[in-house]
Order: sequence, then C-alpha cells, then structure tokens
Amino acid sequence: MRPRQLLRHPTARYCFAIVLVAVVAFIRVGTLRSFESTHPWLTFCPVVLISAVLGGLSTGLLATALSCAAVAILWPLLAVDPYIKTNADWLGMLIFILTGGMISAVCEIMRRSQARVDVYQTLVESLDEGFCVIEMLYDKGGKPVDYRFTEYNAAFEKQTGLHEAKGKTIRQMVPAHDEHWFEIYGKVARTGEGVRFENEAAAMQRHYDVFAFRVGGDRSNNVGLLFKDISERKKNERELITAANYDKLTGLPNRAMFRERFSKALARAKRGKHCLALLFIDLNGFKAVNDTLGHQAGDNLLRAVAERLVSNVRAGDLVSRFGGDEFAIILEDCLPGHLPALAEGFIQNLELQFDLDGRAARISASIGIVTYPECGTDEETLIQRADSTMYAVKKGSKRGSKLWDPSIPSIGN
Repeated sequence: MRPRQLLRHPTARYCFAIVLVAVVAFIRVGTLRSFESTHPWLTFCPVVLISAVLGGLSTGLLATALSCAAVAILWPLLAVDPYIKTNADWLGMLIFILTGGMISAVCEIMRRSQARVDVYQTLVESLDEGFCVIEMLYDKGGKPVDYRFTEYNAAFEKQTGLHEAKGKTIRQMVPAHDEHWFEIYGKVARTGEGVRFENEAAAMQRHYDVFAFRVGGDRSNNVGLLFKDISERKKNERELITAANYDKLTGLPNRAMFRERFSKALARAKRGKHCLALLFIDLNGFKAVNDTLGHQAGDNLLRAVAERLVSNVRAGDLVSRFGGDEFAIILEDCLPGHLPALAEGFIQNLELQFDLDGRAARISASIGIVTYPECGTDEETLIQRADSTMYAVKKGSKRGSKLWDPSIPSIGN
C-alpha cells in the first residue's frame, strides 16, 4: 500500500495522531524541560491541532481549541497538588494524547457519516426512477387522508409532472387524487411492511409501478417511495389485449372472446338452472354491397350492423362478430317463447335502409337459434347446432329465423 493511500486509512490517521502527540510530549518532558513555561499546554496545542486536521473536519479543530482553553483554565488548579505539579508535563501529555485521539476518532465518524449521506444522495439523484419521502397526514379518526412531500430527487418531476412539490400536499397539487393511494401508504406507515404494487393514478392520467417502505422507527409517519411511470407500457398491454379479443373493424368481441364469454355464460346457466340462448346471424346481400359499392362501403355496412345489433340487446348480453358477415348473440336468462319475436325484431331492424356515405343499401338476415338446455348442454354442441340452423334458414327462404330441431342436419352431413 502506498504512503498516501495508507494515510487515508482511518486507523492509520488515528495512530499517527497519537504518535505525533506522544513524540512531542516526550521531547517536551525530556529534552526541552529546561524551557518549561508556566503554561506547558502550549507545547502540545499545535500538535493536537494537527491531529484534528488529520481527522478531516473543522469540528475537530474547534473541539481541540476548546480542550486547550479548558486545560489553560484548569492548569493552575492542578498545579496546587505537589504530585500533580511534579508530574504536570506527563499529565498534560496524557490529556492531549487522549484529546488528539478522541478528536481524530470523532472526526472520522463524522466523515464516514457524511460519506454515507453523500453516497445516498448521489445514488438517489442518479436514479431514472422517481424517489420521494412523504409524511402521512391523518384525520381526527386516524384515517390517512393526505400526504406531504418532504424530499425528492430530480427524476420525481419527470415521473409525476409535479413541480415545486416540497412542503406541499398531494391534495394541494392533485385535488382529485385517488383515495386508494392514501390507504396503501397509510398501511405501510402503520405496519412498517414494505409493499411493491402497480396502480393507476386516474386524476394524474398515469399508471405507476411503486415500491413503498417506512422511513424511521415504529412511530414514524414517513414513507419512502421508489416509483416509475408505466403508463406507456400499460397502454401497449391494453392495445395487445384489445387486438387479441376484439374485432378491429367493428370493435365487437371477436371469435376468441365469444368462446370465452359463452363458456362462462353456459356455466352460469347450469348453476342457476335458467335458459340461455345463442343466435347466429348471417347477412343476406352483403356481398352485393361489397361488389357494387366497394370494400369501404362494405366495411361501413358491417360497422352500422354492429351498432344496430348492440342497440337492440340488453346491457348484459353479448354481440360478437363471429367472422366475415356473420354475427353471434348470447342472451342470458331469457324466455324461449319470446325468442322468435326477438329474432324478427333483429331482422326488421337490419332491413331498414343503410346510408353508406350518401349511397343507400339494403340487406336482410338469416338467424339460427339454439337454447340451453333444450338444444344441447355443452358448448360445442350448441355452437354447431346454431350454425347448422342458420345455414338451414339461408338455404330455404334466406330471410327469417328458426329454432333448432332434430330434423336439421349438421353441417357437413
């Protein structure tokens, strides 16, 4: 280890300070005794100051100066005793050896503490994630109702969009801030248990990934937050979910979503022992619109059909684009006797003229109907029979609806 590196080591500085004081004290007691003054402490004062400098902080210098002043005041009192007077130089040496070593040690502790603070501040400021410490605020009943920002890093403003937040409460900056944030942070402050979670801040129009932990002891109301804005990621996730489950053209649930929802609806019907109906709808005349008016007109027609179907079902029912110009409707807890009239209502609604960018179009529909449990008890059977019934209508009169019966052949037979 090089001399400069050795001197930087706290133990080396501590030992060097003691040795320096001891050497000068020995010279004072031995070689320079003939130069004894009425204030022997003056010999040690510069050396103790040097030992304080080795400690590295002005606090050490001040402590040494106060120690010297104390010795100057106490020295006459100590010199009254003959034994102390005879050994005053040795006592002085002992005092300043202890003083120099103590100052150096105290200064080293303070330096280490400051170094840890500097490391903490550097680390926090260099984070891409936002960091802040908040003080929880409670109402008279002890319910957390707000929190105040006490400190934060540079990334805080980027991640939140909040500026000059120190000393302010979140209610002051975002009056409509969601209540669930107070509940989560209040629990962290109360229990001391850190928590990692993702949650939406609707009033801020952002979504966050947060790690919250208590700062301080058991009675502390301070909570540290390390967080990141993940709004863009959540948006991408929603878009992927939408693409996987919804028809891009009409916005209706697609075939995959239909199968999932139908499976759940059938399970509910079995548990509740109530009727479930499935309607398969095929559009008559759609190909002609597509061929004569163009694909854009065909797309607009499909969107308009989707809107009319959705407007004619209950809030809990499902309208799905099953594929091409085919649609499927799930009706839960329905009355079988009302289904033919309901299907006729759908047909009449679809037969009303469509205005496609100034060009008129008319279509009709073929509807196949199945019910649980009369037409089948499992998902695949009901879907297959609804499809077969719809094609049976299409091969016959085309316009109209029909409830499945055993005389209808399965598709492919």
